[in-house]
Amino acid sequence: MARKLRTAFFMTLLLCSPLAFAMGKLAIIVDDLGYDPLPRQIAHLPKEINVSVIPFTPYDTAVALSGYSQGREVLLHLPMEATPGSPQEPMALTLAMTQKQMTSRIQEALYRVPHIVAVNNHMGSVFTENWGAMVTVLRFLKSKG
Repeated sequence: MARKLRTAFFMTLLLCSPLAFAMGKLAIIVDDLGYDPLPRQIAHLPKEINVSVIPFTPYDTAVALSGYSQGREVLLHLPMEATPGSPQEPMALTLAMTQKQMTSRIQEALYRVPHIVAVNNHMGSVFTENWGAMVTVLRFLKSKG
């Protein structure tokens, strides 16, 4: 964790540099959160560092609410089917699911991780390579605003 925070600190320095403003935008996201309470060290980082929370984890809602209360943008770190041999999240979206199962799972994830501004995938190489599955996900998310 210390290494991640040190990296985030240096990335923050880059983010605040004049060069960052001249060349475009940079987003810093601490992801894979939700298995533990939000680390206290994150509270000491600039609020521009965002948090991305895996739904269906023991602290998903608590971490999202903590990040939001600190003025951070909260992202939904949506688990998706990974390549064979990789660890799989138990509640990941899979290609074996129907469209209704996918949208139901996403709806529950949105409920468990409040105040999100965006969605990014967790794992998911197999899932994200499937055009039809991604269209289902993206259309549903678009319908939710």
